[in-house]
Amino acid sequence: MSQTPHSEIASSAYQRFYFRGYRWAICGALFAITSINYLDRFTMSLLKPQLQQHFHFTQVDYGYIAAVFSAMYAIGYGLCGVLMDGLGVWLGFALTVLVFSLAQMGMAAMTTVVGYMVLQGVMGLAQGANFPGAIKAVGQWFPRKERALTTGIFNAGTSLGVVTAPAIAWLVLGHLPWQSVFVVAGALGFLWLAWWLV
Repeated sequence: MSQTPHSEIASSAYQRFYFRGYRWAICGALFAITSINYLDRFTMSLLKPQLQQHFHFTQVDYGYIAAVFSAMYAIGYGLCGVLMDGLGVWLGFALTVLVFSLAQMGMAAMTTVVGYMVLQGVMGLAQGANFPGAIKAVGQWFPRKERALTTGIFNAGTSLGVVTAPAIAWLVLGHLPWQSVFVVAGALGFLWLAWWLV
Protein backbone atom coordinates (compact mmCIF):
# COMPACT_ATOMS: atom_id res chain seq x y z
CA MET A 1 0.00 0.00 0.00
CA SER A 2 3.03 2.23 0.10
CA GLN A 3 2.58 3.68 -3.40
CA THR A 4 1.20 7.21 -3.47
CA PRO A 5 -0.50 8.59 -6.59
CA HIS A 6 0.03 12.02 -8.05
CA SER A 7 -2.91 14.37 -7.72
CA GLU A 8 -3.79 14.21 -11.39
CA ILE A 9 -5.26 11.12 -13.06
CA ALA A 10 -3.16 12.01 -16.08
CA SER A 11 0.09 11.02 -14.34
CA SER A 12 1.55 7.79 -15.69
CA ALA A 13 2.10 6.26 -12.24
CA TYR A 14 -1.50 6.92 -11.25
CA GLN A 15 -2.80 5.48 -14.52
CA ARG A 16 -0.78 2.30 -14.01
CA PHE A 17 -2.33 1.57 -10.63
CA TYR A 18 -5.72 3.00 -11.57
CA PHE A 19 -6.27 0.65 -14.48
CA ARG A 20 -5.02 -2.36 -12.56
CA GLY A 21 -7.71 -1.82 -9.96
CA TYR A 22 -5.16 -0.99 -7.28
CA ARG A 23 -7.48 1.67 -5.96
CA TRP A 24 -9.90 -1.03 -4.75
CA ALA A 25 -7.17 -2.50 -2.58
CA ILE A 26 -6.91 0.97 -1.04
CA CYS A 27 -10.67 0.92 -0.49
CA GLY A 28 -10.38 -2.47 1.22
CA ALA A 29 -7.65 -1.14 3.50
CA LEU A 30 -9.80 1.86 4.45
CA PHE A 31 -12.76 -0.42 5.19
CA ALA A 32 -10.56 -2.67 7.34
CA ILE A 33 -8.99 0.11 9.40
CA THR A 34 -12.37 1.75 9.96
CA SER A 35 -13.61 -1.58 11.32
CA ILE A 36 -10.58 -1.87 13.60
CA ASN A 37 -11.11 1.68 14.85
CA TYR A 38 -14.62 0.89 16.00
CA LEU A 39 -13.72 -2.53 17.35
CA ASP A 40 -10.99 -0.94 19.47
CA ARG A 41 -13.19 1.77 20.91
CA PHE A 42 -15.94 -0.70 21.87
CA THR A 43 -13.50 -2.99 23.67
CA MET A 44 -13.51 -0.77 26.75
CA SER A 45 -17.29 -0.87 27.12
CA LEU A 46 -17.35 -4.64 26.64
CA LEU A 47 -14.89 -5.07 29.51
CA LYS A 48 -16.77 -2.77 31.86
CA PRO A 49 -17.90 -5.68 34.11
CA GLN A 50 -14.30 -6.89 34.50
CA LEU A 51 -13.05 -3.38 35.28
CA GLN A 52 -15.71 -2.96 37.93
CA GLN A 53 -15.02 -6.37 39.44
CA HIS A 54 -11.22 -6.21 39.55
CA PHE A 55 -10.55 -2.50 40.06
CA HIS A 56 -13.86 -1.39 41.59
CA PHE A 57 -14.42 1.27 38.95
CA THR A 58 -17.66 3.18 39.47
CA GLN A 59 -20.05 4.52 36.86
CA VAL A 60 -18.50 7.94 37.43
CA ASP A 61 -15.00 6.55 36.82
CA TYR A 62 -16.13 4.94 33.61
CA GLY A 63 -17.80 8.20 32.61
CA TYR A 64 -14.53 10.08 33.06
CA ILE A 65 -12.69 7.56 30.90
CA ALA A 66 -15.31 7.77 28.15
CA ALA A 67 -15.34 11.57 28.32
CA VAL A 68 -11.57 11.79 27.87
CA PHE A 69 -11.73 9.53 24.82
CA SER A 70 -14.53 11.59 23.25
CA ALA A 71 -12.80 14.91 23.91
CA MET A 72 -9.47 13.76 22.49
CA TYR A 73 -11.21 12.14 19.53
CA ALA A 74 -12.83 15.46 18.67
CA ILE A 75 -9.48 17.24 18.94
CA GLY A 76 -7.89 14.50 16.86
CA TYR A 77 -10.06 15.28 13.85
CA GLY A 78 -8.41 18.65 13.39
CA LEU A 79 -4.89 17.77 14.47
CA CYS A 80 -4.77 14.57 12.46
CA GLY A 81 -6.26 16.34 9.46
CA VAL A 82 -3.24 18.63 9.53
CA LEU A 83 -1.02 15.57 9.99
CA MET A 84 -2.52 13.83 6.97
CA ASP A 85 -2.07 16.93 4.83
CA GLY A 86 1.51 17.31 6.00
CA LEU A 87 2.77 13.72 5.94
CA GLY A 88 0.43 12.24 3.36
CA VAL A 89 -2.04 9.40 3.70
CA TRP A 90 0.44 6.53 3.67
CA LEU A 91 2.73 7.78 6.43
CA GLY A 92 -0.09 9.48 8.33
CA PHE A 93 -2.08 6.27 8.64
CA ALA A 94 1.03 4.27 9.52
CA LEU A 95 1.91 6.61 12.38
CA THR A 96 -1.57 6.99 13.86
CA VAL A 97 -2.46 3.30 13.63
CA LEU A 98 0.82 2.46 15.37
CA VAL A 99 0.01 4.90 18.18
CA PHE A 100 -3.55 3.80 18.85
CA SER A 101 -2.68 0.10 18.59
CA LEU A 102 0.08 0.51 21.18
CA ALA A 103 -2.30 2.46 23.42
CA GLN A 104 -4.91 -0.28 23.12
CA MET A 105 -2.43 -3.01 24.01
CA GLY A 106 -1.06 -0.93 26.87
CA MET A 107 -4.45 -0.96 28.55
CA ALA A 108 -3.87 -4.62 29.38
CA ALA A 109 -1.35 -3.46 32.00
CA MET A 110 -3.40 -0.61 33.48
CA THR A 111 -4.95 -0.83 36.95
CA THR A 112 -6.07 2.74 37.67
CA VAL A 113 -8.69 5.12 36.36
CA VAL A 114 -6.01 7.68 35.50
CA GLY A 115 -4.05 5.09 33.53
CA TYR A 116 -7.07 4.19 31.45
CA MET A 117 -7.92 7.86 30.97
CA VAL A 118 -4.44 8.58 29.60
CA LEU A 119 -4.40 5.65 27.18
CA GLN A 120 -7.99 6.19 26.07
CA GLY A 121 -7.08 9.81 25.42
CA VAL A 122 -4.07 8.80 23.33
CA MET A 123 -6.19 6.30 21.43
CA GLY A 124 -8.93 8.85 20.80
CA LEU A 125 -6.46 11.43 19.53
CA ALA A 126 -4.83 8.97 17.11
CA GLN A 127 -8.13 7.51 15.92
CA GLY A 128 -9.23 11.00 14.94
CA ALA A 129 -7.07 10.46 11.85
CA ASN A 130 -9.30 7.77 10.36
CA PHE A 131 -11.94 9.82 8.59
CA PRO A 132 -9.76 12.76 7.50
CA GLY A 133 -7.25 10.24 6.16
CA ALA A 134 -9.85 8.06 4.46
CA ILE A 135 -11.52 11.02 2.78
CA LYS A 136 -8.15 12.31 1.59
CA ALA A 137 -7.26 8.85 0.23
CA VAL A 138 -10.55 8.62 -1.66
CA GLY A 139 -9.89 12.02 -3.21
CA GLN A 140 -6.41 10.94 -4.30
CA TRP A 141 -7.18 7.49 -5.63
CA PHE A 142 -10.70 7.61 -7.02
CA PRO A 143 -12.36 9.54 -9.85
CA ARG A 144 -15.33 11.70 -8.87
CA LYS A 145 -17.89 9.23 -10.19
CA GLU A 146 -16.71 6.55 -7.69
CA ARG A 147 -16.06 8.65 -4.59
CA ALA A 148 -19.54 8.36 -3.07
CA LEU A 149 -19.48 4.57 -3.48
CA THR A 150 -16.02 4.29 -1.97
CA THR A 151 -16.96 6.51 0.96
CA GLY A 152 -20.01 4.33 1.60
CA ILE A 153 -17.88 1.18 1.55
CA PHE A 154 -15.27 2.35 4.03
CA ASN A 155 -17.98 3.82 6.28
CA ALA A 156 -19.60 0.38 6.41
CA GLY A 157 -16.56 -0.64 8.42
CA THR A 158 -18.05 1.15 11.42
CA SER A 159 -20.87 -1.38 11.58
CA LEU A 160 -18.55 -4.34 11.10
CA GLY A 161 -16.35 -3.17 13.96
CA VAL A 162 -19.32 -2.81 16.31
CA VAL A 163 -20.67 -6.24 15.36
CA THR A 164 -17.38 -8.14 15.58
CA ALA A 165 -16.12 -6.59 18.83
CA PRO A 166 -18.44 -8.65 21.10
CA ALA A 167 -17.65 -11.85 19.18
CA ILE A 168 -13.90 -11.35 19.50
CA ALA A 169 -14.20 -10.45 23.18
CA TRP A 170 -16.32 -13.56 23.81
CA LEU A 171 -13.80 -15.82 22.07
CA VAL A 172 -10.83 -14.36 23.93
CA LEU A 173 -12.56 -14.37 27.32
CA GLY A 174 -13.36 -18.04 26.84
CA HIS A 175 -9.68 -19.01 26.63
CA LEU A 176 -7.47 -16.22 27.98
CA PRO A 177 -7.37 -13.66 30.82
CA TRP A 178 -9.71 -10.72 30.24
CA GLN A 179 -6.79 -8.31 29.72
CA SER A 180 -5.93 -10.29 26.59
CA VAL A 181 -8.90 -8.70 24.83
CA PHE A 182 -6.95 -5.42 24.74
CA VAL A 183 -3.90 -7.21 23.35
CA VAL A 184 -5.83 -9.01 20.63
CA ALA A 185 -7.67 -5.85 19.60
CA GLY A 186 -4.41 -3.92 19.44
CA ALA A 187 -2.72 -6.69 17.47
CA LEU A 188 -5.30 -6.27 14.71
CA GLY A 189 -3.89 -2.81 14.12
CA PHE A 190 -0.41 -4.24 13.66
CA LEU A 191 -1.72 -6.81 11.19
CA TRP A 192 -3.30 -4.00 9.24
CA LEU A 193 -0.02 -2.07 9.34
CA ALA A 194 1.81 -5.02 7.81
CA TRP A 195 -0.66 -4.93 4.91
CA TRP A 196 -0.53 -1.14 4.55
CA LEU A 197 3.26 -0.95 4.55
CA VAL A 198 3.78 -3.65 1.93
